Amino acid sequence: MLSGRIAEIGPDRGAVRDIRIELAGASLLARVTFRSLSELGLVPGREVFAIIKSVAIDRHSVGYSLGFEGKTEKIPNSQVTTLSTMCGHGMVSASLAKKMIDWVKEGRRTPGQAVTYMARFCSCGVFNPARAQRVLEDARKKME
Repeated sequence: MLSGRIAEIGPDRGAVRDIRIELAGASLLARVTFRSLSELGLVPGREVFAIIKSVAIDRHSVGYSLGFEGKTEKIPNSQVTTLSTMCGHGMVSASLAKKMIDWVKEGRRTPGQAVTYMARFCSCGVFNPARAQRVLEDARKKME
């Protein structure tokens, strides 16, 4: 854990903001959701603690996910993957994304309706509705 002071909060980037934290002679850039910025009262000059976490992925797992090893036929298509990875916490599941794509193709939902429904599940606020709508519109056009 590192102790520092918020030096700067970057411009509005939709659901996220970049903040620069001054730490004992160094700067650290952090990306926080607008919701966290508001709820935590993060403002320039405020003293904060930064926690850095990392994720380790073994080579075997990377091989499977990139298709170098194992069966890849069950990996969702790129449209499903694009939609289901828009939430930083994985709250938009691949099965929900596939269902919404299918419903848009069948005319049961408009792209806008499907996006609104999927965005409800993203608690972090990072889900990108404009991009999701483009993905769904492209999926519908490929049907025509």
